[in-house]
Amino acid sequence: MSSEVDKIKEKIGISKLAEDERKQIFDKFVKAGGKVIDEKNRRSTVSFDREKQKELVKKLEEKKKSRKDVKNIDELEEKEGTNIEARLSFWDKLSIYLRGLTNKTITISGKYVNRKFFIAIEKEILPHIQRLNFVVRDIFSSDEKILAEIKKVLYAKERYYFELLKRYVYFYNEEEFNGLLYFYHKNPFKKITPKHIEEPLKNIFKKIYLLKDFVSGAMGALKSALRLAYTMRKVNNNVLTRRSYYIKQGINIIFYKLLPKIYSLSLINMKANVQLNSRRFEEYLDIKEEDKVGFKSYKDVFDEKESATKINEAQIIKSKVEFIKKSFKDLTSEDMDDMELDEMTKYGITLINKVDFQYVKDGCPTTMHIEECDENDKVLVTYLLLKEFETEYSFILTSYKISINQEFIDGKRVDYKAVLNSIYPKLTPIEDKFREYFETVHALNEIKKDTMINEIEKYNRINSLEGKRSKIGFEARKDTLEFIQEVKNYFDRFINDYNNEKNLIENPEEVLHFDAEVEGNKKVDGKKVIEVLIDADSFLTAMIFRLEDGGDLSGISTDIKGIDVPKEIESEEQKSYDDDFLDELSQVVETPGENK
Repeated sequence: MSSEVDKIKEKIGISKLAEDERKQIFDKFVKAGGKVIDEKNRRSTVSFDREKQKELVKKLEEKKKSRKDVKNIDELEEKEGTNIEARLSFWDKLSIYLRGLTNKTITISGKYVNRKFFIAIEKEILPHIQRLNFVVRDIFSSDEKILAEIKKVLYAKERYYFELLKRYVYFYNEEEFNGLLYFYHKNPFKKITPKHIEEPLKNIFKKIYLLKDFVSGAMGALKSALRLAYTMRKVNNNVLTRRSYYIKQGINIIFYKLLPKIYSLSLINMKANVQLNSRRFEEYLDIKEEDKVGFKSYKDVFDEKESATKINEAQIIKSKVEFIKKSFKDLTSEDMDDMELDEMTKYGITLINKVDFQYVKDGCPTTMHIEECDENDKVLVTYLLLKEFETEYSFILTSYKISINQEFIDGKRVDYKAVLNSIYPKLTPIEDKFREYFETVHALNEIKKDTMINEIEKYNRINSLEGKRSKIGFEARKDTLEFIQEVKNYFDRFINDYNNEKNLIENPEEVLHFDAEVEGNKKVDGKKVIEVLIDADSFLTAMIFRLEDGGDLSGISTDIKGIDVPKEIESEEQKSYDDDFLDELSQVVETPGENK
Protein backbone atom coordinates (compact mmCIF):
# COMPACT_ATOMS: atom_id res chain seq x y z
CA MET A 1 0.00 0.00 0.00
CA SER A 2 2.90 2.43 0.87
CA SER A 3 4.39 1.98 -2.61
CA GLU A 4 1.09 3.13 -4.14
CA VAL A 5 1.08 6.25 -1.91
CA ASP A 6 4.64 7.06 -3.00
CA LYS A 7 3.60 6.85 -6.65
CA ILE A 8 0.70 9.24 -6.02
CA LYS A 9 3.00 11.69 -4.22
CA GLU A 10 5.41 11.55 -7.13
CA LYS A 11 2.65 12.18 -9.72
CA ILE A 12 1.26 15.28 -7.97
CA GLY A 13 4.80 16.61 -7.24
CA ILE A 14 4.68 16.49 -3.42
CA SER A 15 7.96 14.61 -3.27
CA LYS A 16 9.69 17.52 -5.03
CA LEU A 17 8.53 20.14 -2.45
CA ALA A 18 10.67 21.29 0.43
CA GLU A 19 9.83 20.18 3.96
CA ASP A 20 8.40 23.58 5.09
CA GLU A 21 6.26 23.83 1.91
CA ARG A 22 4.80 20.38 2.54
CA LYS A 23 4.08 21.36 6.16
CA GLN A 24 2.18 24.48 5.03
CA ILE A 25 0.04 22.45 2.60
CA PHE A 26 -0.70 19.86 5.30
CA ASP A 27 -1.75 22.60 7.81
CA LYS A 28 -4.14 24.08 5.22
CA PHE A 29 -5.60 20.56 4.59
CA VAL A 30 -6.22 20.02 8.32
CA LYS A 31 -7.78 23.50 8.76
CA ALA A 32 -10.16 22.71 5.90
CA GLY A 33 -11.41 19.64 7.83
CA GLY A 34 -9.23 16.94 6.32
CA LYS A 35 -8.26 13.90 8.35
CA VAL A 36 -5.31 11.54 8.17
CA ILE A 37 -6.24 7.80 8.19
CA ASP A 38 -3.54 5.24 8.46
CA GLU A 39 -3.86 1.72 6.97
CA LYS A 40 -5.04 0.19 10.22
CA ASN A 41 -7.71 2.82 10.85
CA ARG A 42 -8.80 2.79 7.19
CA ARG A 43 -9.71 -0.89 7.37
CA SER A 44 -11.68 -0.46 10.56
CA THR A 45 -14.04 2.05 8.89
CA VAL A 46 -15.44 -0.62 6.53
CA SER A 47 -18.56 -2.17 8.13
CA PHE A 48 -19.55 -5.86 7.44
CA ASP A 49 -22.78 -7.61 8.49
CA ARG A 50 -21.30 -11.03 9.20
CA GLU A 51 -24.70 -12.75 9.57
CA LYS A 52 -25.90 -11.52 6.19
CA GLN A 53 -22.60 -12.49 4.67
CA LYS A 54 -22.93 -16.05 6.01
CA GLU A 55 -26.52 -16.22 4.77
CA LEU A 56 -25.50 -15.11 1.29
CA VAL A 57 -22.66 -17.61 1.12
CA LYS A 58 -25.02 -20.40 2.22
CA LYS A 59 -27.57 -19.54 -0.50
CA LEU A 60 -24.88 -19.44 -3.17
CA GLU A 61 -23.57 -22.83 -2.06
CA GLU A 62 -27.06 -24.36 -2.09
CA LYS A 63 -27.78 -22.97 -5.56
CA LYS A 64 -24.45 -24.23 -6.84
CA LYS A 65 -25.07 -27.68 -5.33
CA SER A 66 -28.61 -27.79 -6.73
CA ARG A 67 -27.41 -27.07 -10.25
CA LYS A 68 -24.67 -29.61 -9.91
CA ASP A 69 -27.08 -32.36 -8.80
CA VAL A 70 -29.70 -31.66 -11.46
CA LYS A 71 -28.85 -33.58 -14.61
CA ASN A 72 -31.88 -32.71 -16.74
CA ILE A 73 -34.87 -30.46 -16.88
CA ASP A 74 -37.20 -33.12 -15.41
CA GLU A 75 -35.20 -33.19 -12.15
CA LEU A 76 -35.14 -29.40 -12.08
CA GLU A 77 -38.92 -29.31 -12.36
CA GLU A 78 -39.26 -31.84 -9.55
CA LYS A 79 -36.81 -29.98 -7.26
CA GLU A 80 -38.11 -26.46 -7.81
CA GLY A 81 -41.75 -27.25 -8.56
CA THR A 82 -41.59 -25.29 -11.80
CA ASN A 83 -43.55 -25.70 -14.99
CA ILE A 84 -41.42 -26.88 -17.91
CA GLU A 85 -43.75 -25.21 -20.40
CA ALA A 86 -43.25 -21.88 -18.66
CA ARG A 87 -39.48 -22.46 -18.71
CA LEU A 88 -39.38 -23.24 -22.44
CA SER A 89 -36.56 -21.07 -23.77
CA PHE A 90 -35.81 -19.87 -27.27
CA TRP A 91 -33.27 -22.67 -27.63
CA ASP A 92 -35.83 -25.28 -26.51
CA LYS A 93 -38.27 -24.03 -29.12
CA LEU A 94 -35.53 -24.00 -31.74
CA SER A 95 -34.55 -27.57 -30.79
CA ILE A 96 -38.18 -28.79 -31.16
CA TYR A 97 -38.49 -26.95 -34.48
CA LEU A 98 -35.23 -28.38 -35.90
CA ARG A 99 -36.19 -31.89 -34.73
CA GLY A 100 -39.48 -31.58 -36.59
CA LEU A 101 -37.76 -30.35 -39.75
CA THR A 102 -35.14 -33.10 -39.59
CA ASN A 103 -37.81 -35.79 -39.22
CA LYS A 104 -39.92 -34.17 -41.95
CA THR A 105 -42.91 -33.94 -39.66
CA ILE A 106 -43.55 -30.19 -39.81
CA THR A 107 -43.53 -27.49 -42.47
CA ILE A 108 -41.00 -24.63 -42.64
CA SER A 109 -43.44 -22.37 -40.75
CA GLY A 110 -43.43 -24.87 -37.87
CA LYS A 111 -47.23 -24.61 -37.48
CA TYR A 112 -48.45 -27.46 -39.63
CA VAL A 113 -47.80 -31.17 -40.17
CA ASN A 114 -45.70 -31.83 -43.26
CA ARG A 115 -47.53 -33.80 -45.98
CA LYS A 116 -44.41 -35.97 -46.19
CA PHE A 117 -45.26 -37.30 -42.72
CA PHE A 118 -48.60 -38.72 -43.92
CA ILE A 119 -47.05 -40.04 -47.12
CA ALA A 120 -44.31 -41.78 -45.11
CA ILE A 121 -46.89 -43.35 -42.78
CA GLU A 122 -49.05 -44.60 -45.64
CA LYS A 123 -46.38 -45.68 -48.13
CA GLU A 124 -43.23 -46.52 -46.15
CA ILE A 125 -44.21 -47.38 -42.57
CA LEU A 126 -47.70 -48.90 -42.55
CA PRO A 127 -47.01 -51.75 -45.05
CA HIS A 128 -44.18 -53.07 -42.84
CA ILE A 129 -46.30 -52.85 -39.68
CA GLN A 130 -49.16 -54.69 -41.39
CA ARG A 131 -46.77 -57.37 -42.59
CA LEU A 132 -45.36 -57.76 -39.05
CA ASN A 133 -48.91 -57.96 -37.75
CA PHE A 134 -49.75 -60.73 -40.22
CA VAL A 135 -46.69 -62.79 -39.21
CA VAL A 136 -47.40 -62.54 -35.47
CA ARG A 137 -51.05 -63.43 -35.94
CA ASP A 138 -50.02 -66.36 -38.11
CA ILE A 139 -47.90 -67.66 -35.21
CA PHE A 140 -50.99 -67.63 -33.01
CA SER A 141 -53.04 -69.46 -35.63
CA SER A 142 -51.07 -72.58 -34.61
CA ASP A 143 -52.89 -75.29 -32.72
CA GLU A 144 -53.09 -75.44 -28.93
CA LYS A 145 -50.16 -77.84 -28.44
CA ILE A 146 -47.80 -75.61 -30.43
CA LEU A 147 -48.91 -72.50 -28.55
CA ALA A 148 -48.43 -74.32 -25.26
CA GLU A 149 -44.88 -75.22 -26.29
CA ILE A 150 -44.17 -71.63 -27.42
CA LYS A 151 -45.25 -70.23 -24.08
CA LYS A 152 -43.25 -72.84 -22.19
CA VAL A 153 -40.06 -72.05 -24.14
CA LEU A 154 -40.49 -68.27 -23.86
CA TYR A 155 -41.28 -68.45 -20.15
CA ALA A 156 -38.01 -70.33 -19.65
CA LYS A 157 -36.14 -67.39 -21.20
CA GLU A 158 -38.03 -64.44 -19.72
CA ARG A 159 -41.40 -64.41 -18.00
CA TYR A 160 -42.61 -61.41 -20.04
CA TYR A 161 -41.59 -62.71 -23.51
CA PHE A 162 -45.00 -64.27 -24.18
CA GLU A 163 -46.61 -61.00 -23.09
CA LEU A 164 -44.52 -59.18 -25.73
CA LEU A 165 -45.93 -61.49 -28.39
CA LYS A 166 -49.48 -60.69 -27.33
CA ARG A 167 -48.77 -56.95 -27.38
CA TYR A 168 -47.49 -57.13 -30.95
CA VAL A 169 -50.63 -58.98 -32.02
CA TYR A 170 -52.66 -55.92 -31.04
CA PHE A 171 -50.05 -53.32 -31.96
CA TYR A 172 -51.59 -52.57 -35.34
CA ASN A 173 -55.05 -51.11 -34.95
CA GLU A 174 -56.71 -50.11 -38.20
CA GLU A 175 -58.95 -47.48 -36.56
CA GLU A 176 -56.00 -45.71 -34.93
CA PHE A 177 -53.99 -45.46 -38.14
CA ASN A 178 -57.11 -44.43 -40.07
CA GLY A 179 -57.64 -41.70 -37.47
CA LEU A 180 -54.05 -40.56 -38.00
CA LEU A 181 -54.60 -40.30 -41.76
CA TYR A 182 -58.23 -39.12 -41.58
CA PHE A 183 -57.70 -35.40 -42.23
CA TYR A 184 -55.01 -36.03 -44.84
CA HIS A 185 -57.32 -38.35 -46.81
CA LYS A 186 -60.20 -35.90 -46.39
CA ASN A 187 -58.23 -33.11 -48.01
CA PRO A 188 -54.54 -33.78 -48.79
CA PHE A 189 -53.83 -30.07 -49.31
CA LYS A 190 -55.55 -28.76 -46.20
CA LYS A 191 -53.32 -27.40 -43.44
CA ILE A 192 -53.32 -29.85 -40.53
CA THR A 193 -51.81 -28.96 -37.14
CA PRO A 194 -50.26 -31.52 -34.75
CA LYS A 195 -53.19 -30.85 -32.40
CA HIS A 196 -55.66 -32.18 -34.99
CA ILE A 197 -54.11 -35.65 -34.86
CA GLU A 198 -53.14 -35.66 -31.18
CA GLU A 199 -55.59 -38.38 -30.09
CA PRO A 200 -54.61 -41.16 -32.56
CA LEU A 201 -51.01 -40.00 -32.22
CA LYS A 202 -51.13 -40.55 -28.45
CA ASN A 203 -52.75 -43.99 -28.80
CA ILE A 204 -50.02 -45.21 -31.16
CA PHE A 205 -47.27 -43.47 -29.18
CA LYS A 206 -48.40 -45.12 -25.93
CA LYS A 207 -47.98 -48.61 -27.40
CA ILE A 208 -44.55 -47.77 -28.80
CA TYR A 209 -43.46 -46.05 -25.56
CA LEU A 210 -44.34 -49.12 -23.49
CA LEU A 211 -42.34 -51.35 -25.85
CA LYS A 212 -39.34 -49.08 -26.54
CA ASP A 213 -37.15 -50.64 -23.82
CA PHE A 214 -37.77 -54.18 -25.12
CA VAL A 215 -36.73 -53.91 -28.77
CA SER A 216 -34.08 -56.63 -28.73
CA GLY A 217 -36.16 -58.78 -26.36
CA ALA A 218 -39.18 -58.56 -28.67
CA MET A 219 -37.02 -59.36 -31.70
CA GLY A 220 -35.71 -62.50 -29.97
CA ALA A 221 -39.11 -63.54 -28.60
CA LEU A 222 -40.92 -63.16 -31.93
CA LYS A 223 -38.22 -64.94 -33.94
CA SER A 224 -38.05 -67.81 -31.42
CA ALA A 225 -41.83 -68.21 -31.48
CA LEU A 226 -41.87 -68.11 -35.29
CA ARG A 227 -39.07 -70.67 -35.59
CA LEU A 228 -40.73 -73.02 -33.10
CA ALA A 229 -44.22 -72.69 -34.63
CA TYR A 230 -43.04 -73.17 -38.22
CA THR A 231 -40.75 -76.08 -37.33
CA MET A 232 -43.59 -77.91 -35.57
CA ARG A 233 -45.94 -77.07 -38.45
CA LYS A 234 -43.26 -78.18 -40.95
CA VAL A 235 -43.36 -74.92 -42.91
CA ASN A 236 -40.84 -74.45 -45.72
CA ASN A 237 -37.49 -72.95 -44.57
CA ASN A 238 -37.66 -70.24 -47.24
CA VAL A 239 -40.95 -69.02 -45.80
CA LEU A 240 -39.45 -69.08 -42.30
CA THR A 241 -36.43 -67.01 -43.42
CA ARG A 242 -38.57 -64.48 -45.27
CA ARG A 243 -41.00 -63.99 -42.40
CA SER A 244 -38.18 -63.77 -39.89
CA TYR A 245 -36.91 -60.87 -41.98
CA TYR A 246 -40.39 -59.29 -41.88
CA ILE A 247 -40.23 -59.33 -38.07
CA LYS A 248 -36.83 -57.63 -38.01
CA GLN A 249 -37.84 -55.09 -40.64
CA GLY A 250 -41.19 -54.30 -38.97
CA ILE A 251 -39.71 -53.74 -35.50
CA ASN A 252 -36.91 -51.56 -36.91
CA ILE A 253 -39.46 -49.47 -38.83
CA ILE A 254 -41.53 -48.95 -35.66
CA PHE A 255 -38.67 -47.84 -33.41
CA TYR A 256 -36.21 -46.20 -35.80
CA LYS A 257 -38.55 -44.58 -38.29
CA LEU A 258 -42.02 -44.17 -36.78
CA LEU A 259 -41.01 -43.39 -33.19
CA PRO A 260 -38.77 -40.36 -33.99
CA LYS A 261 -41.58 -38.80 -36.05
CA ILE A 262 -44.25 -39.33 -33.39
CA TYR A 263 -41.83 -38.16 -30.70
CA SER A 264 -41.16 -34.84 -32.47
CA LEU A 265 -44.89 -34.14 -33.05
CA SER A 266 -45.69 -35.04 -29.43
CA LEU A 267 -43.16 -32.48 -28.18
CA ILE A 268 -45.06 -29.83 -30.12
CA ASN A 269 -48.40 -30.92 -28.62
CA MET A 270 -46.87 -31.07 -25.12
CA LYS A 271 -45.06 -27.72 -25.60
CA ALA A 272 -42.07 -29.20 -23.81
CA ASN A 273 -38.54 -30.12 -24.83
CA VAL A 274 -37.86 -33.33 -22.89
CA GLN A 275 -35.92 -36.53 -23.50
CA LEU A 276 -37.73 -39.69 -24.60
CA ASN A 277 -37.13 -41.35 -21.23
CA SER A 278 -38.68 -38.41 -19.35
CA ARG A 279 -41.36 -39.08 -16.75
CA ARG A 280 -43.37 -36.31 -18.41
CA PHE A 281 -44.35 -38.77 -21.13
CA GLU A 282 -45.89 -41.18 -18.63
CA GLU A 283 -48.16 -38.37 -17.44
CA TYR A 284 -48.91 -37.18 -20.98
CA LEU A 285 -49.78 -40.69 -22.20
CA ASP A 286 -51.60 -41.59 -18.95
CA ILE A 287 -49.42 -44.64 -18.33
CA LYS A 288 -50.18 -46.53 -15.14
CA GLU A 289 -48.06 -49.17 -13.43
CA GLU A 290 -50.31 -51.97 -14.63
CA ASP A 291 -49.83 -50.83 -18.27
CA LYS A 292 -46.10 -51.55 -18.23
CA VAL A 293 -44.55 -54.65 -19.77
CA GLY A 294 -43.98 -57.35 -17.19
CA PHE A 295 -46.50 -56.13 -14.61
CA LYS A 296 -49.08 -58.79 -15.43
CA SER A 297 -46.50 -61.48 -16.28
CA TYR A 298 -44.77 -61.28 -12.92
CA LYS A 299 -48.00 -60.74 -11.02
CA ASP A 300 -49.25 -64.07 -12.39
CA VAL A 301 -46.43 -65.82 -10.54
CA PHE A 302 -47.96 -64.78 -7.23
CA ASP A 303 -51.48 -65.60 -8.38
CA GLU A 304 -50.81 -69.19 -9.38
CA LYS A 305 -51.69 -70.50 -5.91
CA GLU A 306 -55.18 -69.10 -6.37
CA SER A 307 -55.59 -70.46 -9.91
CA ALA A 308 -58.14 -73.11 -8.93
CA THR A 309 -60.39 -70.48 -7.38
CA LYS A 310 -59.94 -68.20 -10.38
CA ILE A 311 -60.79 -70.99 -12.83
CA ASN A 312 -64.01 -71.59 -10.95
CA GLU A 313 -64.84 -67.86 -10.96
CA ALA A 314 -64.10 -67.64 -14.69
CA GLN A 315 -66.44 -70.54 -15.40
CA ILE A 316 -69.18 -68.88 -13.37
CA ILE A 317 -68.73 -65.60 -15.22
CA LYS A 318 -68.66 -67.39 -18.57
CA SER A 319 -71.91 -69.17 -17.73
CA LYS A 320 -73.36 -65.90 -16.56
CA VAL A 321 -72.41 -64.16 -19.80
CA GLU A 322 -74.00 -66.87 -21.92
CA PHE A 323 -77.08 -66.75 -19.73
CA ILE A 324 -77.35 -62.99 -19.70
CA LYS A 325 -77.06 -62.69 -23.50
CA LYS A 326 -80.71 -63.61 -23.66
CA SER A 327 -83.22 -60.81 -23.16
CA PHE A 328 -84.43 -60.69 -19.57
CA LYS A 329 -87.97 -60.72 -20.91
CA ASP A 330 -87.32 -64.10 -22.58
CA LEU A 331 -85.82 -65.89 -19.58
CA THR A 332 -87.57 -69.03 -18.50
CA SER A 333 -87.47 -70.85 -15.17
CA GLU A 334 -85.45 -73.58 -16.95
CA ASP A 335 -82.83 -70.97 -17.95
CA MET A 336 -82.52 -69.87 -14.35
CA ASP A 337 -82.27 -73.46 -13.13
CA ASP A 338 -79.46 -74.12 -15.63
CA MET A 339 -77.61 -71.16 -14.19
CA GLU A 340 -78.22 -72.52 -10.66
CA LEU A 341 -79.47 -69.15 -9.47
CA ASP A 342 -80.56 -68.78 -5.87
CA GLU A 343 -84.22 -68.10 -5.16
CA MET A 344 -83.68 -64.40 -4.33
CA THR A 345 -82.06 -63.72 -7.71
CA LYS A 346 -84.75 -65.65 -9.58
CA TYR A 347 -87.51 -63.75 -7.81
CA GLY A 348 -85.68 -60.44 -8.33
CA ILE A 349 -85.48 -61.10 -12.09
CA THR A 350 -89.25 -61.64 -12.23
CA LEU A 351 -89.74 -58.32 -10.40
CA ILE A 352 -87.45 -56.51 -12.86
CA ASN A 353 -89.32 -58.05 -15.80
CA LYS A 354 -92.53 -56.50 -14.51
CA VAL A 355 -91.08 -52.95 -14.54
CA ASP A 356 -92.82 -50.67 -17.06
CA PHE A 357 -89.80 -48.71 -18.27
CA GLN A 358 -91.90 -46.30 -20.34
CA TYR A 359 -93.94 -45.44 -17.24
CA VAL A 360 -90.72 -44.81 -15.27
CA LYS A 361 -89.40 -42.65 -18.15
CA ASP A 362 -92.58 -40.57 -18.18
CA GLY A 363 -92.00 -39.75 -14.53
CA CYS A 364 -88.52 -38.30 -15.23
CA PRO A 365 -87.97 -34.58 -15.96
CA THR A 366 -87.85 -33.72 -19.69
CA THR A 367 -84.75 -31.60 -19.02
CA MET A 368 -82.73 -34.80 -18.51
CA HIS A 369 -83.05 -35.71 -22.24
CA ILE A 370 -83.64 -39.36 -21.35
CA GLU A 371 -85.64 -39.88 -24.54
CA GLU A 372 -82.45 -39.32 -26.60
CA CYS A 373 -80.84 -42.52 -25.27
CA ASP A 374 -81.22 -45.85 -27.04
CA GLU A 375 -83.37 -48.36 -25.15
CA ASN A 376 -80.36 -50.73 -25.02
CA ASP A 377 -78.19 -48.12 -23.32
CA LYS A 378 -76.77 -49.75 -20.15
CA VAL A 379 -76.67 -46.43 -18.32
CA LEU A 380 -80.31 -45.65 -19.14
CA VAL A 381 -81.50 -49.11 -18.01
CA THR A 382 -79.48 -48.83 -14.78
CA TYR A 383 -80.96 -45.39 -14.09
CA LEU A 384 -84.54 -46.58 -14.68
CA LEU A 385 -84.02 -49.57 -12.38
CA LEU A 386 -82.63 -47.25 -9.70
CA LYS A 387 -85.65 -44.94 -10.14
CA GLU A 388 -87.93 -47.98 -9.77
CA PHE A 389 -86.19 -48.89 -6.50
CA GLU A 390 -86.41 -45.30 -5.29
CA THR A 391 -90.13 -45.10 -6.11
CA GLU A 392 -91.21 -48.50 -4.78
CA TYR A 393 -88.79 -49.46 -2.00
CA SER A 394 -86.65 -46.53 -0.79
CA PHE A 395 -89.29 -45.61 1.82
CA ILE A 396 -87.83 -48.49 3.88
CA LEU A 397 -84.76 -46.29 4.48
CA THR A 398 -86.68 -43.29 5.82
CA SER A 399 -90.24 -44.30 6.77
CA TYR A 400 -91.31 -45.25 10.28
CA LYS A 401 -93.93 -47.65 8.88
CA ILE A 402 -91.28 -50.30 9.51
CA SER A 403 -90.12 -50.47 13.13
CA ILE A 404 -86.56 -51.70 13.58
CA ASN A 405 -84.98 -52.21 16.98
CA GLN A 406 -81.50 -51.12 17.94
CA GLU A 407 -78.79 -53.71 18.46
CA PHE A 408 -75.54 -53.96 20.41
CA ILE A 409 -72.55 -55.32 18.45
CA ASP A 410 -69.21 -55.67 20.27
CA GLY A 411 -70.53 -53.42 23.03
CA LYS A 412 -71.57 -50.67 20.61
CA ARG A 413 -75.15 -49.66 19.97
CA VAL A 414 -76.32 -49.74 16.34
CA ASP A 415 -79.35 -47.59 15.51
CA TYR A 416 -80.45 -49.08 12.19
CA LYS A 417 -83.02 -46.38 11.41
CA ALA A 418 -80.39 -43.67 11.83
CA VAL A 419 -77.98 -45.65 9.63
CA LEU A 420 -80.59 -46.15 6.88
CA ASN A 421 -81.50 -42.46 7.06
CA SER A 422 -77.85 -41.55 6.49
CA ILE A 423 -77.61 -43.82 3.44
CA TYR A 424 -80.56 -42.29 1.55
CA PRO A 425 -78.88 -38.91 0.72
CA LYS A 426 -76.19 -40.81 -1.21
CA LEU A 427 -78.72 -41.09 -4.02
CA THR A 428 -78.38 -37.37 -4.83
CA PRO A 429 -74.79 -37.37 -6.20
CA ILE A 430 -75.57 -40.58 -8.12
CA GLU A 431 -78.58 -38.85 -9.68
CA ASP A 432 -76.32 -35.92 -10.62
CA LYS A 433 -73.90 -38.31 -12.33
CA PHE A 434 -76.71 -39.77 -14.43
CA ARG A 435 -77.95 -36.29 -15.29
CA GLU A 436 -74.44 -35.38 -16.50
CA TYR A 437 -74.41 -38.53 -18.65
CA PHE A 438 -77.74 -37.71 -20.32
CA GLU A 439 -76.63 -34.11 -20.91
CA THR A 440 -73.47 -35.43 -22.59
CA VAL A 441 -75.57 -37.68 -24.88
CA HIS A 442 -77.70 -34.63 -25.73
CA ALA A 443 -74.59 -32.54 -26.50
CA LEU A 444 -73.28 -35.33 -28.74
CA ASN A 445 -76.51 -35.48 -30.70
CA GLU A 446 -76.54 -31.70 -31.11
CA ILE A 447 -73.00 -31.67 -32.53
CA LYS A 448 -73.77 -34.53 -34.91
CA LYS A 449 -76.76 -32.59 -36.26
CA ASP A 450 -74.92 -29.24 -36.50
CA THR A 451 -74.03 -28.54 -40.14
CA MET A 452 -72.26 -25.26 -39.33
CA ILE A 453 -69.26 -26.87 -37.60
CA ASN A 454 -66.31 -27.73 -39.83
CA GLU A 455 -65.33 -31.40 -40.15
CA ILE A 456 -62.10 -31.13 -38.13
CA GLU A 457 -63.75 -29.41 -35.17
CA LYS A 458 -66.74 -31.78 -35.30
CA TYR A 459 -64.44 -34.83 -35.35
CA ASN A 460 -62.44 -33.58 -32.34
CA ARG A 461 -65.48 -32.58 -30.30
CA ILE A 462 -67.30 -35.87 -30.96
CA ASN A 463 -64.20 -37.84 -29.94
CA SER A 464 -63.87 -35.80 -26.76
CA LEU A 465 -67.55 -36.18 -25.80
CA GLU A 466 -67.59 -39.92 -26.59
CA GLY A 467 -64.72 -40.40 -24.17
CA LYS A 468 -66.50 -38.30 -21.53
CA ARG A 469 -69.75 -40.23 -22.07
CA SER A 470 -68.05 -43.61 -21.61
CA LYS A 471 -66.25 -42.45 -18.46
CA ILE A 472 -69.31 -40.88 -16.79
CA GLY A 473 -71.54 -43.84 -17.72
CA PHE A 474 -69.11 -46.30 -16.16
CA GLU A 475 -68.81 -44.19 -12.98
CA ALA A 476 -72.59 -43.83 -12.65
CA ARG A 477 -73.11 -47.62 -12.84
CA LYS A 478 -70.19 -48.24 -10.47
CA ASP A 479 -71.61 -45.78 -7.89
CA THR A 480 -75.06 -47.35 -8.26
CA LEU A 481 -73.64 -50.83 -7.63
CA GLU A 482 -71.83 -49.66 -4.48
CA PHE A 483 -74.99 -47.94 -3.20
CA ILE A 484 -77.33 -50.91 -3.67
CA GLN A 485 -74.76 -53.34 -2.24
CA GLU A 486 -74.60 -51.24 0.93
CA VAL A 487 -78.41 -51.12 1.22
CA LYS A 488 -78.77 -54.84 0.48
CA ASN A 489 -76.34 -55.73 3.31
CA TYR A 490 -78.80 -54.21 5.83
CA PHE A 491 -81.85 -55.82 4.20
CA ASP A 492 -80.07 -59.19 4.36
CA ARG A 493 -79.39 -58.60 8.07
CA PHE A 494 -83.08 -57.92 8.79
CA ILE A 495 -84.32 -60.94 6.80
CA ASN A 496 -81.74 -63.29 8.40
CA ASP A 497 -82.79 -62.05 11.83
CA TYR A 498 -86.45 -62.67 10.98
CA ASN A 499 -85.62 -66.24 9.95
CA ASN A 500 -83.68 -66.87 13.16
CA GLU A 501 -83.65 -64.66 16.30
CA LYS A 502 -86.61 -62.38 15.38
CA ASN A 503 -85.18 -59.50 17.43
CA LEU A 504 -84.83 -56.61 14.96
CA ILE A 505 -88.16 -56.09 13.16
CA GLU A 506 -90.95 -55.22 15.56
CA ASN A 507 -93.83 -55.43 13.09
CA PRO A 508 -92.93 -58.07 10.44
CA GLU A 509 -96.55 -59.23 9.96
CA GLU A 510 -98.09 -55.75 9.77
CA VAL A 511 -99.79 -55.00 6.44
CA LEU A 512 -98.61 -51.74 4.85
CA HIS A 513 -100.96 -49.21 3.21
CA PHE A 514 -100.05 -46.00 1.39
CA ASP A 515 -101.96 -42.79 0.71
CA ALA A 516 -101.95 -42.59 -3.10
CA GLU A 517 -102.29 -38.78 -3.12
CA VAL A 518 -99.37 -38.25 -0.74
CA GLU A 519 -97.08 -41.25 -1.24
CA GLY A 520 -98.15 -42.33 -4.72
CA ASN A 521 -99.40 -45.71 -5.90
CA LYS A 522 -97.02 -48.45 -4.77
CA LYS A 523 -96.84 -52.06 -5.95
CA VAL A 524 -96.16 -53.19 -2.38
CA ASP A 525 -99.41 -51.66 -1.06
CA GLY A 526 -101.26 -54.32 0.95
CA LYS A 527 -98.18 -56.47 1.56
CA LYS A 528 -96.71 -57.40 4.95
CA VAL A 529 -93.53 -55.68 6.17
CA ILE A 530 -91.45 -58.85 5.81
CA GLU A 531 -92.82 -59.40 2.29
CA VAL A 532 -91.85 -55.86 1.30
CA LEU A 533 -88.33 -56.39 2.66
CA ILE A 534 -87.98 -59.62 0.69
CA ASP A 535 -89.23 -57.88 -2.48
CA ALA A 536 -86.76 -55.03 -2.06
CA ASP A 537 -83.88 -57.36 -1.24
CA SER A 538 -84.65 -59.60 -4.24
CA PHE A 539 -84.94 -56.60 -6.58
CA LEU A 540 -81.49 -55.35 -5.45
CA THR A 541 -80.03 -58.88 -5.76
CA ALA A 542 -81.12 -59.05 -9.42
CA MET A 543 -79.75 -55.53 -10.06
CA ILE A 544 -76.39 -56.55 -8.60
CA PHE A 545 -76.46 -59.68 -10.77
CA ARG A 546 -76.81 -57.47 -13.86
CA LEU A 547 -74.25 -54.84 -12.79
CA GLU A 548 -71.44 -57.14 -11.59
CA ASP A 549 -68.81 -58.72 -13.90
CA GLY A 550 -70.42 -60.66 -16.71
CA GLY A 551 -73.79 -58.97 -16.28
CA ASP A 552 -75.43 -57.20 -19.22
CA LEU A 553 -75.10 -53.82 -17.45
CA SER A 554 -71.41 -54.21 -16.58
CA GLY A 555 -68.26 -53.12 -18.41
CA ILE A 556 -67.03 -50.02 -20.25
CA SER A 557 -69.27 -50.16 -23.34
CA THR A 558 -72.68 -48.50 -23.10
CA ASP A 559 -74.67 -50.86 -25.32
CA ILE A 560 -76.29 -53.91 -23.70
CA LYS A 561 -75.68 -55.90 -26.88
CA GLY A 562 -71.95 -55.25 -26.57
CA ILE A 563 -71.37 -57.28 -23.40
CA ASP A 564 -67.84 -56.93 -22.03
CA VAL A 565 -66.71 -60.50 -21.41
CA PRO A 566 -63.95 -60.71 -18.76
CA LYS A 567 -60.80 -62.63 -19.75
CA GLU A 568 -60.91 -66.33 -19.10
CA ILE A 569 -58.47 -67.78 -16.63
CA GLU A 570 -56.31 -70.52 -18.14
CA SER A 571 -57.51 -74.05 -17.27
CA GLU A 572 -55.43 -76.61 -15.43
CA GLU A 573 -55.04 -78.72 -18.58
CA GLN A 574 -54.05 -75.72 -20.74
CA LYS A 575 -52.07 -73.43 -18.45
CA SER A 576 -49.71 -72.45 -21.25
CA TYR A 577 -52.11 -70.19 -23.12
CA ASP A 578 -55.15 -67.98 -22.67
CA ASP A 579 -58.37 -69.50 -24.05
CA ASP A 580 -60.20 -66.27 -24.70
CA PHE A 581 -57.18 -64.72 -26.38
CA LEU A 582 -56.78 -67.69 -28.71
CA ASP A 583 -60.50 -67.74 -29.51
CA GLU A 584 -60.28 -64.13 -30.69
CA LEU A 585 -57.18 -64.85 -32.76
CA SER A 586 -58.63 -67.96 -34.38
CA GLN A 587 -61.31 -65.75 -35.90
CA VAL A 588 -58.90 -63.02 -36.93
CA VAL A 589 -56.30 -65.16 -38.66
CA GLU A 590 -58.81 -67.06 -40.78
CA THR A 591 -58.47 -64.28 -43.34
CA PRO A 592 -54.81 -63.19 -43.66
CA GLY A 593 -54.49 -59.44 -43.71
CA GLU A 594 -57.80 -58.87 -41.95
CA ASN A 595 -57.21 -57.05 -38.66
CA LYS A 596 -59.05 -56.78 -35.42
